[in-house]
Amino acid sequence: MQSDIGRFLEGRRLDSQKLIRVIYDACLGQGANVTAWIVGKELVFGSQGEDVGSGFVRIMPFDVSLILAFPRGHEIPDPQKKMSGVPNSRTTMTLHYPSDVDVYVRRMIDVAYALES
Repeated sequence: MQSDIGRFLEGRRLDSQKLIRVIYDACLGQGANVTAWIVGKELVFGSQGEDVGSGFVRIMPFDVSLILAFPRGHEIPDPQKKMSGVPNSRTTMTLHYPSDVDVYVRRMIDVAYALES
């Protein structure tokens, strides 16, 4: 993990740190060209290089949860209606525990990465 990402985790509850790490591993596992960087309060994952574009996944952590955002989420199938957002814009979902990153969420991350590539 990059040092600036490690500092991003400092001061957060252990449950929140674990949740961020699960998403971090799921996003970086998409391909060798995936990078992570920090923009304000968000951790951004993208496949086109550091600090380029809005990425394919963004997370904004809070005290006991985090918001997982998909910049092109309106293009991702969501039959269980777990995401919220305005049509044709960024969609989000709130996660509380590492176990919330199930097969359904991982599939959404896979599709988001495929859309950006």
